[in-house]
Amino acid sequence: MSEAADSYREATIVFATRHGKERQAAAPFHAQLAAHVIAPDEIDTDQFGTFTGDIERTRTPLRAALDKALLGTALTGRPYALASEATYTTTWGVLARHHELLLFHDRHRQMTLTENTVVTVRGHGTTTVAGAEDAQAAAVRFGFPATHAVALIDDGTGIVARKGLADTDALPAAVTELLARGAPVHIGPDYRR
Repeated sequence: MSEAADSYREATIVFATRHGKERQAAAPFHAQLAAHVIAPDEIDTDQFGTFTGDIERTRTPLRAALDKALLGTALTGRPYALASEATYTTTWGVLARHHELLLFHDRHRQMTLTENTVVTVRGHGTTTVAGAEDAQAAAVRFGFPATHAVALIDDGTGIVARKGLADTDALPAAVTELLARGAPVHIGPDYRR
C-alpha cells in the first residue's frame, strides 16, 4: 500500500448524506483500508438542492458534492469526507441517463478526488394522476415498490414533494394529501432507492 493510502488506514470517513449512502460505502472502505464510514445524524444535504425541485439546484454537481463534503467535515470535525450527487435525464420517456458523481475530500491535504459513472436505467418521467388508484397503476409501471415513488405538486407557491414512498399505504396517503391542496399530482420514480 502506498504511503498516501496508508494515511487513511483505519480512519473514520464521514459520508455527507441523509439517505443512507454510507451503508453502500462501508464495506469497500473497510475491505481496502480498514476505514470506518459514518454519516452525521443531523445533516441537511437537501439545502444544496433536490432532484424533485422543491429546493432548487443552483450548483454544479461537483460543487454540490464538495459543499456536502465540507459540511460533513464541519459538522463532525473529521478531516475526511465522502459525498455524492446524482442527476437523471429522461429521454423519450423510456430510458433515463443516470450520472453519479462520488467525491472524496481530504481537508488536511486540501485534496479532492472524484469518480463519475453514467449508466442508462429504465426511466419514466412523471405521470399526472387523478387519485390513489391511478397513482398505484402509474407507479407499478416504473417498478414500484422495488423502485420507490415520489409524488409532487406545484401549488403556485412552489413544489411540494413527498419522496421515498415505499409501500402501498404511503403512496395513496401522499397522493390524497397532495390532491387536497387543489393542484394536479404527479407521480414518478424515486431513483435514490
